[in-house]
Amino acid sequence: MDQTSPIAGHWATLPTAVIAIILRYVAQEAAADNTLARYAAVNKDWQYLFEQFTFRSLDLIPDDLAEFEAVVSIHSDRRRWLRTASLQVPDRARDGAHLNHLDGGSAEQPSEQEASQAVASLLRLLKKWHTDSNLRLALHLSAPTASSPLSGRRNMLHQSDQVGLEHIVGEVPAIKRFSIRYRDGQIIYSRAIIGLCSKLPDLEELCLQDVHPEGDHHNEHTKHLQIATLTPEFPTTLKRLHVLGQDGTRTSDASRFLVQRLAWFGMATGLHELSITTSGDAADEFFEYFRNLKPVSSASGITCSHWPALRSLTLACSLLKPGTPHAAINRILHQFGMVAMDLPELRGLRLLSYSTRRSGEIDGFFYYVVRGQGINTAICFSKSA
Repeated sequence: MDQTSPIAGHWATLPTAVIAIILRYVAQEAAADNTLARYAAVNKDWQYLFEQFTFRSLDLIPDDLAEFEAVVSIHSDRRRWLRTASLQVPDRARDGAHLNHLDGGSAEQPSEQEASQAVASLLRLLKKWHTDSNLRLALHLSAPTASSPLSGRRNMLHQSDQVGLEHIVGEVPAIKRFSIRYRDGQIIYSRAIIGLCSKLPDLEELCLQDVHPEGDHHNEHTKHLQIATLTPEFPTTLKRLHVLGQDGTRTSDASRFLVQRLAWFGMATGLHELSITTSGDAADEFFEYFRNLKPVSSASGITCSHWPALRSLTLACSLLKPGTPHAAINRILHQFGMVAMDLPELRGLRLLSYSTRRSGEIDGFFYYVVRGQGINTAICFSKSA
């Protein structure tokens, strides 16, 4: 700001609290249109404020990591300001960088090495973070497309990389949230990368977003079994767990096994939120399993409920679709609601339909609106506080 202008003179007379409010509003607008750096260059006071917003959420690719380390090392506050770091690991073959140099059996190696090295490099940087930094880390992994030589052959992260990555992950207490997402629909779940979540010492939230080609039931079946197998290894520090599907129209023994494992995991933990949308019958599978559980009696004779801390439960329910009679919907809502009454802290039960949906992604979570009788209605059961 030109200090000789009349506006600058009036600006200097404003109370500090008013200036702070104005600058924070400007910073929010600048963050939306990616002009924060321009405001940070005005003067030192503005730089301090606007850099807080600049470094709050960073989207990185492997080529950015060296510069990222240098920039945050210059000013220790920048590490404290960071809340979300997203790493986009590209498929070089898909992007065309090495497409002309890849063929046959040698095609897989460069992308796997780059993915593993990029994740390991970021984790090593995060080891330097203060434990009270409240860092929220999301790893975004891109999957090979159908035209890529990598498609269908091997996982994005090779199994042999798991031990080395797990060792680094166990030393990064700053990570509170972990999200695995994919794009382009061609997905091969990596047991190695999913297994990393079990090694995060202070993990509070885990989101596994399952996206697969339509009709690829074999791949879907395999991924459900992999997640179910890893469920007992999830950190007991978890407060929020989301295992999300894509179409959810097909149920199977694998999806039923996965739901049972997730229900079992929450029994002895302090989980606050659970979302399962891996099959259209997730609600039926969950409550059928839950109904067979009996309250636990302690040695002192006190009866302890399962899921003692669960406050929010979101499940896919195939019955909630256009054309279903209201009587049938009311009946199943009543059944689920009565079972949910045995969850002492539950404040919200949300049942979702995949039949008709409007989807918007927020931190890896899909919200669906059930359409009925010409209007949008949220089908849910809520327990009064």
